[in-house]
Amino acid sequence: MSFIAPSRPDIPAEAPMLKKLIFATVILAVLGLGIWLIRDIDKFLFAYAPWALLEAFILGAAVGLTRSILRRRAALWGAGPERHSVDSFLEHWGTASGIFMLIFSGYWISSGGLFARNLHFLGVVVTLFFGGYFLADFIVSRKYNSLLPEGRDITGGTLGKYFFRGYWIETGKYLSSQKAAFLVFAVIGSELLFTGLIKTLAFFSSVPPDLLKITTSIHDIVGGFFVVMLFVHIALVIAVRAHRPLLGSWLSGEAGEVTRDRA
Repeated sequence: MSFIAPSRPDIPAEAPMLKKLIFATVILAVLGLGIWLIRDIDKFLFAYAPWALLEAFILGAAVGLTRSILRRRAALWGAGPERHSVDSFLEHWGTASGIFMLIFSGYWISSGGLFARNLHFLGVVVTLFFGGYFLADFIVSRKYNSLLPEGRDITGGTLGKYFFRGYWIETGKYLSSQKAAFLVFAVIGSELLFTGLIKTLAFFSSVPPDLLKITTSIHDIVGGFFVVMLFVHIALVIAVRAHRPLLGSWLSGEAGEVTRDRA
């Protein structure tokens, strides 16, 4: 079974790939510029510019909402859905860039001084922007219909398929294991966001020391679990032969020929 990405006769097949490469270059350039700008800042940005966090999320949500409203659905042009649109590419890899920055700076904070803390701040800004972009698109475009897993996606399409080598036929736009992974990362990410918010509020209001200590411990433990899940996610993509063709679909938008029934 394979997915066939629709195409418009007036748009070359290379156009979406070129757009994604351009956006990827812009994102990397902006991140590099951001890191360069904060390297000599002598203020703790979490306390000095907390408004930037809310603004990043609102701006990202506004861009995502606008894109969702203006975008013409690929389903109107062909028989099947495009697996990874330009928006999906930005939402996934833009958020991933912020997450990798958070992971690196998070483990470096204890010894990296002010720069590591401000790098963590920049990572939060980037993650919130693309997270807001995704959330608006997720709701308006009703992506929850294809991204949220059902019970059988978890029991049969993930646990049964990978742990018990069970027979499983994929029928949706995304693999059942991808939908299960999305749910796990969403839950873990919400916990990190909530505990991070409490830690940030401690700079402006009185937070009981015991609560702050517990929150910090939860934040660190959940963050470690997130890293483990991320490693498993990457390992499965690389190690499972049937998953490898999906990597190219991030640029092409097409799923390619993929074996769907077994891991």
